[in-house]
Amino acid sequence: RLTYVDGNKEIAVTRKDFELIRDVIRTIKDETTRHEVATTFAVRLKDQNPRFNTVRFISESCRF
Repeated sequence: RLTYVDGNKEIAVTRKDFELIRDVIRTIKDETTRHEVATTFAVRLKDQNPRFNTVRFISESCRF
């Protein structure tokens, strides 16, 4: 479960948050940059949650 700290409380990151990240990545016009950013996010998110599907995230983020 991925969380972030807001002040003194932990807040769980939801599917909606992942979708927001994906949608922002999709706005990157340069294909190479878009893929690099998606990959960077995927690796870091996978570090936080071993069940995170990096292939799906990258694929959906790089769809234009």
